[in-house]
Amino acid sequence: MIGIITHTDKMASTDKIVSAIFGRSIVVMENQKGCPIKATVGVIGGKWKTGILYRLQKRTYRFSELKREMSWISEKVLIRQLRELQAEGVVARIDHQQMPPKVEYALTDYGRSLTPLLDAIAVWGQSHLAHRNADPAS
Repeated sequence: MIGIITHTDKMASTDKIVSAIFGRSIVVMENQKGCPIKATVGVIGGKWKTGILYRLQKRTYRFSELKREMSWISEKVLIRQLRELQAEGVVARIDHQQMPPKVEYALTDYGRSLTPLLDAIAVWGQSHLAHRNADPAS
């Protein structure tokens, strides 16, 4: 179970902030500076980022493959989300410098550290769908 400790001291040291993954307590700063949840959502938050990351944890994709697999996203939005993930250092854009152009996207080693989080989100999502389908009133 994850314990959430609210900490009002604006000068709290970062050593008091520990990982939310694997059931450890986390410190949530009331002023939101240094909040680990906000930092995580800042990287993976976005309408389609978790879907992109979930796919990229399985394999490397060419842009056209991602576009085809996630056809509900406009090309402009997909490009923007990939660039934001790239700027955070979790996705790498691999340009093969060939003709015709070949560009691929993959998770970086740092991006692979999101795998337990993405898997946990997927498990919770499956559970939530089952819960919602079992009890339409909730």
